[in-house]
Amino acid sequence: MLEFLKKQGVEFYLSVVACLMTIIGIILTAVSSSVQGYAMANLGLILFAAIAAIVLIVAGVILAGRFGAHHVAVVAVNLVAMILLCVAFGNIIMERAVLASSQFSYDAVNTIGWGVLYNSIAGLVLFLLSAILLVVGSFFKGRKAA
Repeated sequence: MLEFLKKQGVEFYLSVVACLMTIIGIILTAVSSSVQGYAMANLGLILFAAIAAIVLIVAGVILAGRFGAHHVAVVAVNLVAMILLCVAFGNIIMERAVLASSQFSYDAVNTIGWGVLYNSIAGLVLFLLSAILLVVGSFFKGRKAA
C-alpha cells in the first residue's frame, strides 16, 4: 500500500481531498437540514448529487490509475462529478436564500437560525472547494515518473 501511495501524483491526492471535503459537506448539509423548522425540501437531490459525485471522483481516481490522468474517460468522469457538485451547491443556495434574508433583516437574534445558516455556508464552501480541487487536479500528472 505504501508503494502504491508513493507512485501517486498530485492529481490523486487532490481527488482524495476533494472526496473527503464532499463527505464533510454532506454531513454538514444533513445536519443543517435536520434542525426542526429548517428542513431542506430538496435534500434528497442534494444528497444524491453529492454521493454520486463521490462515486465519480473515486471512479476517476481508479480510471486515472489504469489509463492515465488525461484520458478521455477520466476527464468525462471528473466533469460530471464537478457538475453534480455544482448542482448540490446551487440547490443549497436556493434552499437557504430565504433563511439568509430573514436572518439579516428581521430575525437577527435567532441563534438556531444562525447556526443552521453557518452550517449551510460551510457545506457550500466545501462543495465549491471540492469542485475547484478537481479542476486544479486535472492539470497535474496522475502518477510520478518511475
